[in-house]
Amino acid sequence: MMEGSATRAVSPPSVLDLLIAHRKLTVSIVLLFTAGALALAFLKTPIYRTSATLIAASNSGTGTGLSSALGNLSSLASLAGINVGNDQARTEAEAVMQSRQFVESFINDSDLLPELYPQRWDPQTKTWRLTWRHPKPPSSYNGYRMFTEKIMSVTEDKKTGIVTLDIDWKNAEEGARWANELVRRINDNLRQRDIREADASLALLTEQLKNAQLVELQQAISAGIESNVKQRTLAMVRPEYVFRIIDPAKAPDPKAFITPNRSLYAIVGPILGLLASIMFLVGRDAYRRKYPSG
Repeated sequence: MMEGSATRAVSPPSVLDLLIAHRKLTVSIVLLFTAGALALAFLKTPIYRTSATLIAASNSGTGTGLSSALGNLSSLASLAGINVGNDQARTEAEAVMQSRQFVESFINDSDLLPELYPQRWDPQTKTWRLTWRHPKPPSSYNGYRMFTEKIMSVTEDKKTGIVTLDIDWKNAEEGARWANELVRRINDNLRQRDIREADASLALLTEQLKNAQLVELQQAISAGIESNVKQRTLAMVRPEYVFRIIDPAKAPDPKAFITPNRSLYAIVGPILGLLASIMFLVGRDAYRRKYPSG
């Protein structure tokens, strides 16, 4: 038997051994990743959240008189076009606020597309920068998608009925203005719509009253007219028609941004640096073992 004809394989060092043996390199990589993460955290544009807190405005008495007066005459109730219940009005207002038509109208009226796509807008020539990636200017639909998916959110507390409108934007003052303007517009939008519907209902019911023969029917139609007059009057005199503002949107403190989370960056940076160190040292050690002469 020949002595020394075979060599015993040396087991690879543990990860801890590699880190200790190359501690200077490990520290350098960790510091590099930490510095990069902190630089990114401080260079990234802060995003602020401004919130408007709302609750459904009370419409007690509006529309209920017609429903009780008509009793089983449900066909005339539908003719009157009365919406009964705050829950329905609130749900409808939330849906309209997030609808494409409403949001696109707000974006176009406020000329927000250049602010939503600043990299593609030339403020000096006031024209869009067209490239092979973006051969066309952003459309109102593009703005609607960005606004509803990344900037605006509407949430409702089912227990209390409180609705919160959040705007996440880089300019806190501007975000607050947007939130308050959206609330004003949704109230005005539905208020004007109900005024038009009440006018149409009044014209129809007045015509029906002329042709009604039964006293009970005349009374029911008169109650419907009275209810529509109340609804129209309420819409005319109350700006906060659907949503009553509990707390208007205000710009938060300059340090109260929601992103980036600098504390998280400071934690994740060293962790990523340590993982990168381990991957590099283990990979290099495996390569040297496989190719000793390399």
